[in-house]
Amino acid sequence: MTSYKATRNLLMDIPAIEKTVFLIDRKDLDVQTKMAFQSYADNDTIDVDDTDYVDSLIEKMADDNRQMIVTTRQKMQIMVNRRLKEGSKRYEKIKARRVAFVVDECHRAVTPQTKRDLELFFANSLWYGFTGTPVFEENSYEQKGDLPQTTEQLYGECLHSYTIKEAIHDEAVLGFMVENLGVKDLSEEEAKKVYETEDHMRKVLNVILNQSFDKFGMNNDKGRTYEAILTTNSIGKAQKYYDLMKKVKEGKDELKISDTVHKALPDFLSLP
Repeated sequence: MTSYKATRNLLMDIPAIEKTVFLIDRKDLDVQTKMAFQSYADNDTIDVDDTDYVDSLIEKMADDNRQMIVTTRQKMQIMVNRRLKEGSKRYEKIKARRVAFVVDECHRAVTPQTKRDLELFFANSLWYGFTGTPVFEENSYEQKGDLPQTTEQLYGECLHSYTIKEAIHDEAVLGFMVENLGVKDLSEEEAKKVYETEDHMRKVLNVILNQSFDKFGMNNDKGRTYEAILTTNSIGKAQKYYDLMKKVKEGKDELKISDTVHKALPDFLSLP
């Protein structure tokens, strides 16, 4: 709803803007977003157009209707780089459009090079980005010439932020609890020695498998238990946890699943 309102208001409140384009980076999100935007537009005074094919995107960018368009970054690139014939009337008309782009998941949807390429084509364009995980200096894009390396460099100063603390307060998301069960106050070098060992991994799995019965709601009625995600700092570490968990499940490790858990979930950890 927020992204819809932003895209809508740019078109409705700034008469000079001819088109607003909500840009996404995956086909499945294209369908999902189109349906959501069109449902909002049913109770609004604005038209939302989707673009099933690049040709339909070209048609909508070339017509004279002021409208919101939902499309993917890939279709936009193909239109600009391959389909439009430089010097043609349609090419010049679309190139001259006054367009406001609203980019979903802007930390990944449009790379610095792609954004620059599109800005060179759409010289009269405004750019706004939505993201829950902005790119900062500490996790910046790889340096490539003079291309921007952070979200702020790409889109400018942040206009508005909505933090997880505010979302929890508004009951828009569930709250969470943080428990630190590991060794504290370790240097980076000491932490590697502790956390990279199989012994530590085994302790983590013991907490998950044998000490989280109530947290998973295993005493609750069927369908009211909870799920969890184990995250690691690398794919390689995740694979090691997977292999160790298989050994535990098959009874080939010193860590054993408690009888209580086995009774509650006889098929617990039925990994392929």
